[in-house]
Amino acid sequence: MNISLSTVEKIISIIKEQVGYDFSQYHKESIVRRLERVIEEYNLKHPDELLTKMTNNPVFTLNVIDIISITTTEWFRDPCTWKEFVKVIIPDLAKKEKFNIWHIACSTGQEAYSLYFLLDIFDLVDRANIIATDMNSNAIFRAREGVYYLYIEKDFFKNIYEISDYIGKDIFNTYYYIDEKESIFGVKKEYLNKIKFYKHNILTDPLPENSSFDVIFCRNLLIYLNTECQNLLIYKLYRILKEKCFLFLGYHETLLGPVSDLFDKVSYFYRKKEIK
Repeated sequence: MNISLSTVEKIISIIKEQVGYDFSQYHKESIVRRLERVIEEYNLKHPDELLTKMTNNPVFTLNVIDIISITTTEWFRDPCTWKEFVKVIIPDLAKKEKFNIWHIACSTGQEAYSLYFLLDIFDLVDRANIIATDMNSNAIFRAREGVYYLYIEKDFFKNIYEISDYIGKDIFNTYYYIDEKESIFGVKKEYLNKIKFYKHNILTDPLPENSSFDVIFCRNLLIYLNTECQNLLIYKLYRILKEKCFLFLGYHETLLGPVSDLFDKVSYFYRKKEIK
């Protein structure tokens, strides 16, 4: 089903008017793909039906936002980058008495927990203040619960086993429980509530109080934004990243143009240059 760009603009306008969220800086092609999911999920026959339903039902608009704002995630996504995290960033954090980490667009929490498990394995978790945020309220609820469906995530266990083999620790049996009868698995209770998960829109909401971070995760968000918005976001993150500290982007994301001059590329990561 074809959704015209003019229809997308109308939907963006409805969302902004009803809820205050502004999706105008997101790639329209990405929004179209998400809206196609909405139309299929609600068995709508035409994009005009979607417009009418959103106009007349603000609660439905919230459901649409949840679908178009959800970001994909998985445990130890792109294992090669996590192996380098152990090599490059863990030793840097080990030199510090305390450190702050922000995981932006954390979705349902799998990568934020992956980070927590590694810090725990290397005896650094007591030094860490970890916040993880997302604009999707349902995603944040699921992240706090730490419960996931086996039938959705079963293909991702290979990442956990690959990292376990690399660091010589049994991550799965240490940190997870599994309930095959209910077809779920989750983070063990004693490891919940260690990460501060909360709703936050990095593009529009005020930055966290006393923002100063040693590592910022912002993985696979840039790909959804137009170039102008990407640059504004990177400048924002640059200001709150401590000197010579790390920005962790998605595997296929690269800094281009003037913003690239603010960082040194270290393996898969971007390290804020020393200010001279």
